[in-house]
Amino acid sequence: MSIAWKPVIHFLLLSAMQLTHITQNNIEINNDVCHTSISNKGGIVKIDELFKAASSPKSREELGIVVCDGSGSMTELDALGEQKNKAVERAIRELVNRLSRSSRKDEVSLAMYTFDDRVELKLAPTPVMQIDPNANFDPLVGHGNATAIGDGLFEALRLAEEYLNNAQAGLPRDVVVMLLSDGQNNTGSNDPRTIARQIKNNNQIVLVTAAFGNDADRGLLQDVCSDPNKYYAEPKTGDELRDYFLASLESIERV
Repeated sequence: MSIAWKPVIHFLLLSAMQLTHITQNNIEINNDVCHTSISNKGGIVKIDELFKAASSPKSREELGIVVCDGSGSMTELDALGEQKNKAVERAIRELVNRLSRSSRKDEVSLAMYTFDDRVELKLAPTPVMQIDPNANFDPLVGHGNATAIGDGLFEALRLAEEYLNNAQAGLPRDVVVMLLSDGQNNTGSNDPRTIARQIKNNNQIVLVTAAFGNDADRGLLQDVCSDPNKYYAEPKTGDELRDYFLASLESIERV
């Protein structure tokens, strides 16, 4: 390339953020790439070979809140013989990996609560691209006692409302609460059905449930989810759980 052309190319590179506003003078923007060329006597300099313009602004944001049972029964085995708490840990790790490679990777954040007779915030709301996929997502860490499903949902509702209330102007937000349990609600100060009704009263929140194991309270989990025909499942393995949560994040009806 001629030395005389270097200032021009440098200017174009620095102006990438502004090019999306130029629609004339032989500049055409398509799919966030500047497709044009400049005659340079010795050939054609293709700008789209030099850079891409900045990514399109996000059209919306979504938070997935995993609410996971950490009661003692999670040491039992799933259908493939994997300990359920380890199957969940692997499922969440793989969920993060897949979301970070998806077309919506810049829109989705995840949070995670674990619970037994107390609730713990294991992962604060974090964009998927910033989550360490090797972090410890084991729901049994720090737990192993009774099952307070209602208290777990209460904390998820509080976090969901805070997230929605802090949305940027013109940037819609949705929340998917993903509840997993393998047992019965047998402790805690919040009734799961009462909290679920409050969740479902907000049309920006979808409540997804998964019965993970033979002792799960299927009736309760079907009652509290947003729609038992779409947002309830009985995964038998960590792989099925991962795929169910991923599909739920991808398929909710946007407001």
